[in-house]
Amino acid sequence: MLYKRVLSSLGIILFGACLFVLPEAYSQAFIWALCLGLVYENVKLATGITYAVAISAIFVVATAILQYSHDFYYYAVAMMYLSLLARVFCMYKDIRSPFFFLASASLDIAVFTYTVIVMLLTNKVLLFSSILLISGIDISGYFGGKFFGKKRVVPTISPNKTEAGYLSALLWMGVCAFILMIWQDLSIMLLTLNLLVVYILAIAGDLAMSFQKRVAGVKDTGSILPGHGGLLDRVDSWMTTLPYLFIWISIN
Repeated sequence: MLYKRVLSSLGIILFGACLFVLPEAYSQAFIWALCLGLVYENVKLATGITYAVAISAIFVVATAILQYSHDFYYYAVAMMYLSLLARVFCMYKDIRSPFFFLASASLDIAVFTYTVIVMLLTNKVLLFSSILLISGIDISGYFGGKFFGKKRVVPTISPNKTEAGYLSALLWMGVCAFILMIWQDLSIMLLTLNLLVVYILAIAGDLAMSFQKRVAGVKDTGSILPGHGGLLDRVDSWMTTLPYLFIWISIN
């Protein structure tokens, strides 16, 4: 299990490197293939044909509008984060609403796909750096919890999440903050605040997908990635953090 996790993690970083070096046409095709895989896994979690059609329609409509007008992007991101906040509330109160979580995931996928493509076309360095940053949160959290984790944080939602894992991920963010302070002339306070937001969004996205799987009664969203499960299992934190990173860097 451990070596599979390591190999999969390296494969994910390789995926980011491929986006960085491949011609844009191939990279975009790669991203759309990933997108369709995410939609497929999300639809598989639906409990009936009505839900499946509805969440597919949400993805198609959101994607079409985003492709037509970039101005809609900021409204879509705002709706995505409002739905994430609502999902956190549902987790806290143990409110199980399958369609709401599935519909929210459809919007997440649409916004995520558009964000990755725009970053690919405008700032490949930012895209690759973001993938390293977010992957590091997951990898450090996993190994920290694996070797040092004892106290579980949210056993009813994600039994493998421990205090040591979250602290390891936070330590990774500290390392990234130090590197960024050397690399870029950024305010320490502003950098710390934004990276803390990224850390919280990554955790929220991961737990929201874990809760969605519990509601659906499945352990993994798929089996394509050894040691990780499905594609949604792997990019849940990417979907909630990349839009924020893109907007933050764009503003600054």
